[in-house]
Amino acid sequence: MKTADLPELKKLLIKLYMRILLCIMLGLTYFSPKLSAQNIFDVTLNKLAEEYPQEKIYIHFDKEAYNPGERIWFKAYLFSGLLPSTLSKTIYAELLDEKGQIIERITAPVFNGGAASSFDIPGDINQNRVYVRAYTAWMLNFDHGFLFTREIPVMNVSERNASSKVSDWMLEFFPEGGDLVQNLESRVAFKFRDSRGLPFDQSAVIMNNKEEIVAEIHSVHHGMGSFRMTPKPGEKYSAKWTNPRGEEVITQLPEAIENGVVLEIYQASDALHYRLARADESEGRNFYVVAQMQQMLFYRARANLLHSSAISGKIPLEDIPSGIIQFTVFNESHQPVAERIAFIQLEDYSFQTDITISKKSLKNRGKNLIQLEVSDTSITNLSVSVTDAELNPGHLFHENIYSSLLLTSDLKGYVHQPGYYFMEKGKEVNEQLDLVMLTNGWRRFKWEEVLTGIWPEIKYRPQGYINVKGQIDDMNGKVLSLQELNLLVATGGKQEFANIRLDSTGKVNIPDLLFFDSAKLYYQFNHDKNKVLTRAARFHFESEWVSDSVKYFRPYYYAWAAKDISAAEEKNKAIAQEILEKYEGKTFEELQTVTVKAMGKTKTDLLNDEYTSGIFKTSYAKIFNVEDDPQSRGKMTVLDYLQARVPGVEIVTDMYGSAVVSWRGQTPVIYLNEIATSIDVIQSIPLDNIALVKAFRPPFFALGANGGYGAIAVYTKKGGGDYEGFDAMDYITVSGYTPIRQFYSPDYENEDIDKDGKDSRITLYWNPFLSTDKDNRKISLSFHNNDFTRKIRVVAEGITEDGRLTRVEKIIQ
Repeated sequence: MKTADLPELKKLLIKLYMRILLCIMLGLTYFSPKLSAQNIFDVTLNKLAEEYPQEKIYIHFDKEAYNPGERIWFKAYLFSGLLPSTLSKTIYAELLDEKGQIIERITAPVFNGGAASSFDIPGDINQNRVYVRAYTAWMLNFDHGFLFTREIPVMNVSERNASSKVSDWMLEFFPEGGDLVQNLESRVAFKFRDSRGLPFDQSAVIMNNKEEIVAEIHSVHHGMGSFRMTPKPGEKYSAKWTNPRGEEVITQLPEAIENGVVLEIYQASDALHYRLARADESEGRNFYVVAQMQQMLFYRARANLLHSSAISGKIPLEDIPSGIIQFTVFNESHQPVAERIAFIQLEDYSFQTDITISKKSLKNRGKNLIQLEVSDTSITNLSVSVTDAELNPGHLFHENIYSSLLLTSDLKGYVHQPGYYFMEKGKEVNEQLDLVMLTNGWRRFKWEEVLTGIWPEIKYRPQGYINVKGQIDDMNGKVLSLQELNLLVATGGKQEFANIRLDSTGKVNIPDLLFFDSAKLYYQFNHDKNKVLTRAARFHFESEWVSDSVKYFRPYYYAWAAKDISAAEEKNKAIAQEILEKYEGKTFEELQTVTVKAMGKTKTDLLNDEYTSGIFKTSYAKIFNVEDDPQSRGKMTVLDYLQARVPGVEIVTDMYGSAVVSWRGQTPVIYLNEIATSIDVIQSIPLDNIALVKAFRPPFFALGANGGYGAIAVYTKKGGGDYEGFDAMDYITVSGYTPIRQFYSPDYENEDIDKDGKDSRITLYWNPFLSTDKDNRKISLSFHNNDFTRKIRVVAEGITEDGRLTRVEKIIQ
């Protein structure tokens, strides 16, 4: 992401630089345009932002914990800096066991900053946790410790595994700024944690090498705390404390260095204040203070310590967006000598979403109606889960979209209950969050490397949609170059044509295809009617996926623990046991198929299954079974039929006699058999030849087309073969995205549905593809209860096109 993509932030930066004179009054001098080092930090950060932008992922899951054999539904949100990412169009997600071995791997296309898919937990799994890891190809160029990784508890009927037991407890110290410096007072943060990363509260005494007590410390929040000390020359310090086993432990503090710089930061209501202090002049007299966020420069100053050993400054908060900001102090040689991260938490990162209960029924299979209303007028991308609140109680302080995208995605260490810092407000919470900053590292890049020209090694370029690459040579291995190749990519009822010229090495690339499961790639050389040249050549085509396995795997045992699920555990065990016994020896896919078949499908559902593929298959659209619709009688074309059938869609004739379609004032994309086409083509097809029509509310993105204003997909009745006219061409099968499974939510008011059998669904409703805009800020959803739920949990999360976030949770009881 380039800073040019952030006009509002650029305005804020201009305002920030207008405050230069204020810092001069505080003894700080901004870089002058005439200084030789004027642009070193600007140039470095600009290069990082433009050539090495960072992506990060957050995933919204339908539940907190699962049974063996259940399906994990998820929605991934992809960001770069402060905005939904436009770099990558493909996300990789993996389901891992406790040892980091891949159970299942999926690929998913990104639309409007989001992607959705699902995993199946094996029915015979004997572990109590699995992990979900997600990344883009571009993210693999950087530190793998920043890849999205989340523990998923598996509520096994068997006893808990011993792998989650504590093997050790430890106390860690973190001097503010990085180092303890002799004869300089500084703040030292600390954290008590166990071998799993989970914190515990404890006290300790700090002693010098004469065993004299110089400080008493007590954790104040999640095992963390801080104290002040002034290290003396020649003295070493240690902490004496007692672990939960009752054993006395001695922990050494970091040794104080003789010369150095101490950096201290504290946040007031309107500004970030900082203080620099040096022990003597051996470190120099001039220092540079640089503050950056998401590789954008927000502050730079030269601090002159010629007449003083300490100096202070401040940065107004009004010009800085919410998130982690990194402060680094450099000496005159531009070497970093102190570093510290801080968190800016304002009210600029969220938008409001309200959940209203229109109709409530907690009876067996009762129907519920809810409405989401978004305060924002921007285009949003939302996901909603509805679950049994007793079996999926959740925890307000667990990871959520706020804590992930603003906090933990930029930290490599484990943060306990990160949602707490965004659900609670006030000075005390801000102080506790500052302890998180003091006790966690931030190293997306190292200043000492990039300032000397050591940049990340780029192995993977940002990936678009599916890229099919090929190599063509003759039977003797001789490269066939500069030939024109006719290609047809066909999947389901969708076809894409291309005429491509081979390069000098006989290679060909077909970029930005979008299909699921697999596609047939038909090929033939141009002007090779009898296929003489085609049959004399060897063709090799494959989809270009990232195949390298990720080596990094560091599991954290999150505290989902017994207190969060104990009330639900007995009830859940009965359901889990029923699933395992009833479907013993069957795969989950068979279980799902049996369940759906038992419920029954309407003719419209069957037509949707038969004619549509990939993202077009989604049920989150208005679907018209044209042949069985009485309102189709007497209509000549699809346009006549759709008039007044889709709210907001208007069809008029322009001055040239051509039809013009608008959807609430904008032009939707028109598809014929899932290929983008013109309205004139649709208008020429008799309605008797149409099998199915689907209207997708905006935004809808497929095949790289602009679906920001919605889409209308028309399907003609199938005749003599999907690819008529191409049967004589040779073809090869290439792999596509992992098929998107459809969440099944029964409609018990439907006369055709089979109402026998037990409904034991824990997830009652899941929808990862919801959107609003300035003209449509309300979404109505309906779902039926199962046979036992009496308390329902609704969670909605999402983003806007300009990077703001939302999360809302409501209990229906």
